[in-house]
Amino acid sequence: MLALILAAINLPSHVGAPVPGQVTVAVGMERAQPTLALRLPTARWVRLDTQLEIHRSAPLIGSEVLMAAGGRSGPLQAHAFAGVDLRPVFGQDVVSGLRFAGGLGVTGHFGRWSAIAEGGGALGLAFNPVDTDGVDPDAVDQQGGVFLLQRYQVGVDLFDRVQLAVTTAIALPVNEVPIGQQDDAVPSAEVRLGARVAVRF
Repeated sequence: MLALILAAINLPSHVGAPVPGQVTVAVGMERAQPTLALRLPTARWVRLDTQLEIHRSAPLIGSEVLMAAGGRSGPLQAHAFAGVDLRPVFGQDVVSGLRFAGGLGVTGHFGRWSAIAEGGGALGLAFNPVDTDGVDPDAVDQQGGVFLLQRYQVGVDLFDRVQLAVTTAIALPVNEVPIGQQDDAVPSAEVRLGARVAVRF
């Protein structure tokens, strides 16, 4: 992953981020929970991604900004990202946890195929961890702590406006953050596997 981060930093200035492009809606599954995602172009080289991991009482609501590292050219494109996830608990009027993430990534295009590799860090703040079916107790926002983050995605264009993709996100614990936690033990690794179908408009 370090090599990919260094590659993103050192790519020529004419190699940029995935272009904002079209509005994109995606549906899929992540960690056995249904998810919805919306991608919005907001400026020439800035994109806003939002995601909802659906749960009847403790959904995960996320927002992320992706910014270019340069202009658009070539099969490789580099970007930086920063985002936050919030997990409210319906019926209790509390916030279960927060997750902040940021880092760098590289996207490669190979005909109908595309691949994304990202690396960075995540900070989890677990205020009121929930004990309910469907919420992973190893989630960053449920454990709290400092994590190294790696994310990968492989996608294939099925039609002009449809893409099928599989995703993997791995958060490796570095240290605990005892805010709102009862247990000061170093957290466990979080692994998020998913698949989605995206439609561009």
